[in-house]
Amino acid sequence: MCPRLVGVFLTVFTLTLSPGRAEKKADESVSLWRDPGGVMARDLFYGAGSEERAPIAPFSFVEEDLDGVSPKFVLQDSQGVKWKVKLGDEARPETVATRFVWAMGYATDENYFVRVQRVENMPAELHRGGEFISSDGSIRDARWERMDQKRIGNWRWAKNPFDDTRELNGLRVLMAFLNNWACVHAWTRPFAG
Repeated sequence: MCPRLVGVFLTVFTLTLSPGRAEKKADESVSLWRDPGGVMARDLFYGAGSEERAPIAPFSFVEEDLDGVSPKFVLQDSQGVKWKVKLGDEARPETVATRFVWAMGYATDENYFVRVQRVENMPAELHRGGEFISSDGSIRDARWERMDQKRIGNWRWAKNPFDDTRELNGLRVLMAFLNNWACVHAWTRPFAG
């Protein structure tokens, strides 16, 4: 990405979140945005997660998830953690987008991109995504999302507790920059108070 474009974006984003005009305050018990501090010190490889919380092999198949359009299924790792694994065109850019949104101070789901991983007892046929699964049960180019994350609720763009706040306006600018309006509800969530 062009450094000049990033600089323009960061300037616009900062101005959006900067105080200066009276705006409605969101409920203080939840927050859509927190000051990320020094962005250069943030670990963009792991994002909201960490190396210690990443998926740990071996993995076993639990069930297929037929919601949405992209092929997905649930796996369990060696520590008993369940993971929703998404395959297909959205897996890689969704993971990158979460890192960028997290780096800017918004809460995101904890997820990881895994290039190749073998899964025990993987069914020979699934309803969707068979082209991403090798005959030995290995999957490739997948987004892994921890399923044990605490959620404090859902919200919609049109009606939410953050209407008319700088934080929501900043998120709108960020989503326009990423051109990812359709996917944001899946991985942007408010912080608990």
